[in-house]
Amino acid sequence: MQTAPQLAYSLSQADSGWEWRIFDEDGRTVASGADPDRQAAQAAVNELIGEES
Repeated sequence: MQTAPQLAYSLSQADSGWEWRIFDEDGRTVASGADPDRQAAQAAVNELIGEES
């Protein structure tokens, strides 16, 4: 059985809203994006990493 990869994320406030990045175990960015508000950014991250909101 293969285990799911461990992922980490960051959220940061930007001029246009909130930017987010998802990192793998080696510190490489595997996804990134931006949303107009923090709640939307957190929801996008949660959807990609498979966590409940």
